[in-house]
Amino acid sequence: MIPILFAACTPSPPDTVVVQFQTEEDRRRVAAAGTATTLVDGSKPGMKALRATFSQGEWPHVAIRPATPWNWSGAGALAVELRNPGDRPVEFGVRVDDDPSADGARHCRQGTGILEPGHSAAFVLPLGGGPMEHGMRGLPRRAGGFRLLSPTSMGALELSHIVAFQVFVHAPPKPVTLDMLSARLVDWSVSLEGIVDRFGQYTGATWPGKVASEQDLRASRAREEAALARAPALPERDRYGGWTEGPRLKATGRFRTEKVGGRWW
Repeated sequence: MIPILFAACTPSPPDTVVVQFQTEEDRRRVAAAGTATTLVDGSKPGMKALRATFSQGEWPHVAIRPATPWNWSGAGALAVELRNPGDRPVEFGVRVDDDPSADGARHCRQGTGILEPGHSAAFVLPLGGGPMEHGMRGLPRRAGGFRLLSPTSMGALELSHIVAFQVFVHAPPKPVTLDMLSARLVDWSVSLEGIVDRFGQYTGATWPGKVASEQDLRASRAREEAALARAPALPERDRYGGWTEGPRLKATGRFRTEKVGGRWW
């Protein structure tokens, strides 16, 4: 069993530590299935991390369970800081339960992520509204370096009665390892204001060909027209690019296949 230190089970303001792996206390509160656990050096001198090697079964996991339920009322999200000490990416999930009967669909919320080899990151699972409330699978990365987990179960949680959270892997073909450095409650409010510019492009990144002005648009059009002039349309084509001398087949209003002259169309 692994030693850990827990925050008090009272209403938690933003940026409240839920667990750090620093002492020999409360070791019984780490529950592992199909997973070997040990303590290793953390991200800072004197700090410890929980190393979990997931190897057996369909859902190997390591769960953190308080002696009495946590009250996370008012918290925006759970941020779990992980490190990948291996040499290949690890796909994983984080789940929060508000009842012992949680089964991955009921009484829980969960999301999935990928951590690259040799990297550390703080992954966030929103406890309130998620991306699907905005009709999106994901949201732009926020300041602070958090990485948003992709939601797989976003049911409502009873935040005053959180009985566990866990990190899991789905049916790993080979053993994989993650280090859990810490878990904390953070402020997490979603705003989509200003995420696109006047040309409809994402404002949080830049890339070759990104439009900065109307002049860029005009220049892009000129380049495209020049390229088209160098590559004129094929012969026997109509203005839509259709083959004017091709077979005339029945229009059904649907995409379909038909064999004509020994050849499939």
